Amino acid sequence: MGNRELRTLLVLGATSVLRIARNDARTRPWLSALLARRPSKVAAVALANKTARIIWHLLRIWLMEAVSLRSCSPALSEAMLTLVHMDYHGSSELNREAPL
Repeated sequence: MGNRELRTLLVLGATSVLRIARNDARTRPWLSALLARRPSKVAAVALANKTARIIWHLLRIWLMEAVSLRSCSPALSEAMLTLVHMDYHGSSELNREAPL
């Protein structure tokens, strides 16, 4: 499901964070607890999932602001809306009545 390349990059980034987090005293407690409870690859996928959800949320907020304020061109806002819709619903047909 989703974009395989993006998923791979997120897991790779999470693996790098976990590699550094193992030996760093400044690691967040929830991340240390996750590493203690789960194998490193499972923890990497969990961290990648959390990162993806944060990115998705920020993208939606930014997109809604951009579309509502028309701070970007109408063509760009339409293209961004279509891309987000395609990623979320798997279809390029944009239903304006359906919530993002």
